[in-house]
Amino acid sequence: MFFVHKDRLPGPDMMMGTINTPSSRIFILFLTVMILLLSIYVSRRRNLIRPVFISLWSFFIVYEVAVIAFDSLAGSSIGLDWTESLPLYPCSLYLYAMPFAIWGRGSARWMGSSYVCTLGMVGGIINFIYPVQLLSYSFLSFRGLHTLLYHGNLIFTFLVMMESGYFSYRGITAGRYLVYASVPTLMLSVPANLLNYSKIGSDYMYFTGAFPLLSRLFPHTPRLGITVFMYSLYIFIPMLFFIPSLGMNAMKEALVEAQQIDGNVH
Repeated sequence: MFFVHKDRLPGPDMMMGTINTPSSRIFILFLTVMILLLSIYVSRRRNLIRPVFISLWSFFIVYEVAVIAFDSLAGSSIGLDWTESLPLYPCSLYLYAMPFAIWGRGSARWMGSSYVCTLGMVGGIINFIYPVQLLSYSFLSFRGLHTLLYHGNLIFTFLVMMESGYFSYRGITAGRYLVYASVPTLMLSVPANLLNYSKIGSDYMYFTGAFPLLSRLFPHTPRLGITVFMYSLYIFIPMLFFIPSLGMNAMKEALVEAQQIDGNVH
């Protein structure tokens, strides 16, 4: 059953380990404890951080290719499903952002790390709490295990970056950093929307409103309206993490300048 595609599986109620079953909850709880313990261990050993990041990123690149091959070859129809199989989702950005976070310098490294610690963290938590793939698969399957390990890794990477000081929300002194935090998402949105608005008609990055929650919230909204709404979310959510620091630092600078002016006057 581990390598059986959802097209050939019985219904979720006929399998052990699907979403909201006792076994899946126990396994998710186990992974949560392991993520917390391992993040503490790695973050306290700075010489391990980059090797661990490189190893995990390399592993999930290979796993992603394997997942695409599995979805293309193991289903009832053979071939790449261009509508949903490509890594063009918000959480997929980890695959593209981590090289900047690992090997980048200055703004490039900050840009990659800021994705992991904002949208990546949010997406990881949401999909870890409610792993959508487990609606069709068991966590004891190739695809079900992938979704839990992948999104658990997003949380793990976020925790290590924050606990070790590899990245911080503080120290933001220029408004341009608010834009940098959204650059990875905006870059991925280009190929995503080229496919979304082509004859393929996909819903990559949920830009066209086919995602069930969006379709219920905005049942009669044109897909262009959903696209604009999603763009605003992808830009605004990262900003929320940095605006407090930017505001506090601006106030500190203004206070220092005021004290200097007052000192010169006297």
